[in-house]
Amino acid sequence: MKDINHHTTAANRQLFDDYRSPLAWTVLLASLGNPVWAQDSTETVQPSSTQSTPTLKAVTVTATRREESLQQIPVAVSVIDGEQLERDNRNNVSSIVQQVPTLNFRTSASNKDTTLFIRGVGTISTSPGIEPTVATVIDGVVFGRAGQSTLDLLDLERIEVLRGPQGTLFGKNASAGVLNVITRAAPEEFQGYLDYSHFNRGNENRYRFGVGGRLTDTLKGSISGLLGKYDGNVKNVRNGDDVNGYDRTGIRGKLEFEPNTNIKFTLIGDYARSDDDTPNGVVVSTNSTAFANSLKPVSPSKHNQHITSDYKSRTEDTSAGISATLDWQLGDYTLTSITAWRRWLNHQYQDGDRLAALPLTASHDNGKVNYNQYTQEIRLASPKGQFLEYVLGVYYMHGHTGE
Repeated sequence: MKDINHHTTAANRQLFDDYRSPLAWTVLLASLGNPVWAQDSTETVQPSSTQSTPTLKAVTVTATRREESLQQIPVAVSVIDGEQLERDNRNNVSSIVQQVPTLNFRTSASNKDTTLFIRGVGTISTSPGIEPTVATVIDGVVFGRAGQSTLDLLDLERIEVLRGPQGTLFGKNASAGVLNVITRAAPEEFQGYLDYSHFNRGNENRYRFGVGGRLTDTLKGSISGLLGKYDGNVKNVRNGDDVNGYDRTGIRGKLEFEPNTNIKFTLIGDYARSDDDTPNGVVVSTNSTAFANSLKPVSPSKHNQHITSDYKSRTEDTSAGISATLDWQLGDYTLTSITAWRRWLNHQYQDGDRLAALPLTASHDNGKVNYNQYTQEIRLASPKGQFLEYVLGVYYMHGHTGE
């Protein structure tokens, strides 16, 4: 029996990024803050009568569930500055892997089955009962499914990539590592921004906006959002439609209430929706004459940007959640409570045969995921600078998947 092998390449936007000529338009209504330098020590310049003393800001991380200097914690961790990611237009988890050598992002037919790898260790499974070995944590809330974290991120302060097993320090086991995402705190003074980018190839447009500041003496807040639309760079010759594009919206709000110097209460809500029409592969080569003939008028080649499909492969994804965090200073101890609820809806449509075979034969897939999770974490951190430092806590998580 003759073996038949088909070679395809995932039709993602990065495949053809080199063919797009970017034209960026940016309007800044206010500054987002000062840049963070990845050094823990400070350098001073000899003062003079006309020169002030500059300093380099220390990098503070929460990799050990307490704020500490990056250079003083005994953890293998990489830190990526949020402002740098925004300048580089890296707005989601899949785009930051180029910043961390040990971090990899495995794509699949849809974001439901994508996963993160740290040091080559990760989870490859489409089962709804399998938990990821690399945990994603956003503002202290653990995401139970890897696909929940694939949408765009807003108002990033920094991202910490912790390498190696983390035990139960982040609520639940993370045997390969943790992606710890910290968003920006609400500003003290009222400010806002608007950012617009346009890319000619594929008619790609992105909008990001935000506003925030102090509302009262004890309350401050912020709200930010994003809109993005991309027609795509692959043509379906069956109906003339452009595919491999996206249509995304998202909004995030944060309120910080501090009635006194010992208590801080933070309420965060977010919602994101996406509709990506990434095709189920673009055929670049095949050794089967019959399969090549069935693709006509599409010709497999390494420069191919065409498909012929009778079924629109796409993914409709909705992620939403709310969290409440209480930080209570009890003398030198810190008591923290994090209560959170999240919902994730994912609906994928796949053309399995990659052909326009109707009405004779067809291989189509239609899958849904409805995931809800509730988490409660309470922990107590000991005073800093002691011979013995510790973190005590309890964690509860209930997740339900309908698939």
